[in-house]
Amino acid sequence: MNKFFYTFAFSALLACGAPEDGPSDVTVPELALINTGEIGPISEEATYNTRGCNSPNVGVTAAKCNGGYCDNIYLQCTMTPEGVTTTGDGYYARYISEEDGLAGALCESQGTGTGVDGIVDGMRIAGKYADNIGVHCSQIATGRLTNCGWSEEFSEEQGYVNFQGRFATGVRCKGKYCDVMSYYVCNLEP
Repeated sequence: MNKFFYTFAFSALLACGAPEDGPSDVTVPELALINTGEIGPISEEATYNTRGCNSPNVGVTAAKCNGGYCDNIYLQCTMTPEGVTTTGDGYYARYISEEDGLAGALCESQGTGTGVDGIVDGMRIAGKYADNIGVHCSQIATGRLTNCGWSEEFSEEQGYVNFQGRFATGVRCKGKYCDVMSYYVCNLEP
């Protein structure tokens, strides 16, 4: 029912004469008002530099990119399993870029090295070819993370990585303009 409502609301905005890429007087996060489905593109271009799942109990379970140096990033938003909830509010992990070596950032609400306690539910981008990446995290309120590890690496040449039912809890990158990415993914259990 929520998906229908959001689809209907967005369709109504378009029917009122808004341009195809969305109404100009609505902020980017409001444009992505869906609780499941794909969000993107996320890139350094001002209109598309921040996107989120924008709903509690929703996180990222797949990612893809296209364009030179993985410039346009898309995330798959998925409901958390029954019995797993998130706080609904959130925070951004620090920006990462390949200049830091094999840069990475995890959803650690208490700071680096304190333990992963959240899931990725959005992203912001800055720098040429989406060179600087910051993930938005939502803290887990009920449930636990298990079976964590890094996903396979991918770039625009592979285009897509599915986390096999696991949820992203962090990201890392390497290569020119943060071109080669992988995500730290975990199972979510009640």
